[in-house]
Amino acid sequence: KAVLGAFVGDSLSLGAHWVYRAEIIKKEIGTVDQLLPPNLNDYHKGKDAGDFTHYGESMLILLESLAAKKTFDVHDFRQRWLSYWETSTSYRDHATKETLQNHKNGDTKGIDLNDFNPAGRQAPLLLVSRNEEQLVEFAIQHCRVTHENSQAIATSEFVSRVLWRIVHEHKAPSVAVQEAIEILKDTCTEVIGFATQGFKAIELPDDEANNSFLGTRTWDEHTLPVAIYCYIPGACPIATRLITKYENESFEKVLALNFGFGGDNAARSLFIGSALGGRENYEIPSKWVNGIRQIDHIKQLINSLKQ
Repeated sequence: KAVLGAFVGDSLSLGAHWVYRAEIIKKEIGTVDQLLPPNLNDYHKGKDAGDFTHYGESMLILLESLAAKKTFDVHDFRQRWLSYWETSTSYRDHATKETLQNHKNGDTKGIDLNDFNPAGRQAPLLLVSRNEEQLVEFAIQHCRVTHENSQAIATSEFVSRVLWRIVHEHKAPSVAVQEAIEILKDTCTEVIGFATQGFKAIELPDDEANNSFLGTRTWDEHTLPVAIYCYIPGACPIATRLITKYENESFEKVLALNFGFGGDNAARSLFIGSALGGRENYEIPSKWVNGIRQIDHIKQLINSLKQ
């Protein structure tokens, strides 16, 4: 369910991905309750309801690699990822374009950029990891294919340790976050600082919390919280706060809240969807799961790893 939760989160976010003004989302969509096409901007032009952003597409490449190899083989994943993105007509973000260029120049490293999305895309690795340390190892290798960045690597480890505790130890997200913070406080101090910000902002109202993480900026005469952009210093506290503050709320409510915040809601939804989808005895809405256009393929891949 954690893996399905991540895919659902990404597909849901497609309908308002990179829409930075929350009032536009509120006016045009309101509280989201279904998978939607990306009609509010042109980033994902040509896609429809139930499709994925480029994050979800990369996560599906990971799942296909795992199903083929029955483990995480970084070389196989890298080749599949490169082959797909060299010909895909989907939107390519800065990290995708620069990583492709690096490989053309003979450099296998990802880009030095502190995006949040590679940490969130790791959910399928839960299916092939025998223990927590192996999940961490796989997640870091996975991250480095596209992002050779210290914050991205540390965030991948933080997310791994949180997800392992939720999915395999059946701990509440708030407990999982606190334990991960304690484990990593001396080795991943910068990223743990961001996560701690989110955890400590539980009592604040949503908008006030989002504004508090990195302040605000004025863009085209509109004031926006900087934290809703793509980068770890904002995305990590927002996502951490949502999975802890609303850990007893429905999957639908929390993903809809994240959707409404706007910005890079898709990157945050990968972690939020896997963390809340992976909770014991919590359900992901079947209409959202079944609305994913490639859901049969995804379920077949997941089932192949259970055999």
